[in-house]
Amino acid sequence: MKLDQHELPHVIAGTCMEVHKHLGPGLDAAAYRQCLAHEFRMREIVFSADAPLTIRYKGHTITSAAKLDFVIENLM
Repeated sequence: MKLDQHELPHVIAGTCMEVHKHLGPGLDAAAYRQCLAHEFRMREIVFSADAPLTIRYKGHTITSAAKLDFVIENLM
C-alpha cells in the first residue's frame, strides 16, 4: 500500500496502538516487534525490518552503525 506521507504517522501510530491493545504492557520488545511486523503485513504496509543505518562521522562513513527496527515505505 502506498501511503501519503502526511497520513503515514497516523497510520503507524494506529498500528502500534492496535498491537498494544492486544498484547498489553510488560512483554519483551521483541514480541512487540514481531506482532507489529505481522500487523504491517496484514495492513499491506510496505516495510523492512532490522535495516542497517549508515552514518557519516568526521568525514568517514560508518556502515551498520545501528539497526532500525522498521523502515516504512522505504523512507528514512
